[in-house]
This record gives sequence, C-alpha cells and structure tokens, in this order.
Amino acid sequence: MNDKSEAPKKQESSPVPILGLFLTLFWVLAGNCALIFIAYSIGFRKNIEPALYAILYVLNVLALMAARYLDIRFCQGNTTEGEPATLEHWMVYTRKLFIIAFLILIVVLLIRVFVVI
Repeated sequence: MNDKSEAPKKQESSPVPILGLFLTLFWVLAGNCALIFIAYSIGFRKNIEPALYAILYVLNVLALMAARYLDIRFCQGNTTEGEPATLEHWMVYTRKLFIIAFLILIVVLLIRVFVVI
C-alpha cells in the first residue's frame, strides 16, 4: 500500500478575465476622460458641429452604463471596497452618472450659446 498524503489543496480564485479588466478601465478611467474631452469640445471649440458632439457624449454615457453592467453581470465586478458588486450598485452608479452627465451637458451647451458664439 502506498501511503501518499495529499498535499493541501490551494484555494484557487477564479482569474479576472481580460475583458473585465478592460471594462473596469473603461468605466473608471477612459470613458470618463472621453466625457471630459467631448464636453470641453462642445463648450469651447468653435469649428465643430455641437449636435454631433452631443450625440457622441450621450453614446459615451450609454457605453459607460453598459460597461459597468457587463463588468458586474459577467466579469465579477467589485465595488471600491473590494466587495462583489450587485445590480443595485449598478443602479446607483447609473443614476449618479446620468444626473451628473446631464448637468455637465447643459452647462457646456449654455457656455457655447452665451460665451463662445
């Protein structure tokens, strides 16, 4: 009889998919930077079509919402405290993003109308 003792099994944590990393980078950093640049362009660049940039701005907001949803739903997204995020976290994020993005868009459109032109 072989007296083989089993080595203690390591607790394997599931690796974070590369898609999850890209989604997190997008909704945390890149997407928000893009919003800032688009908003700046709407408010202060003279030779652009503001309607086109407003559409890009709205599409970017929708992409941020979708990226956060996909991160939570399919890529085990976390909160800032490191806990697993839920769809309730997504709803809170979506509400805050929508309100803040809408207010910024209104402000930059007002700047364009009353200051730049």
